Amino acid sequence: MPRLSPFSGWVISGEIMDISSTSVNAQAGQANTQVAISVLKKAIDIEAASALQLIQAIPTPQPATGSTGAVVNTWA
Repeated sequence: MPRLSPFSGWVISGEIMDISSTSVNAQAGQANTQVAISVLKKAIDIEAASALQLIQAIPTPQPATGSTGAVVNTWA
């Protein structure tokens, strides 16, 4: 004989089903938001590492020798 659920014969109203559906959708939306934030943080970390590599690749300026670059022409 099949086992009956303790809820057999109960009628669940549409309002309760709507609330339940809304709750499930809200939880799924929150999970999607958390995933999107995690992906964004990872992308920002990658961009920061790339920017640091570019900054470190800039050569150090060499001091001027002689008069080259030592005098600024201010005549207009």
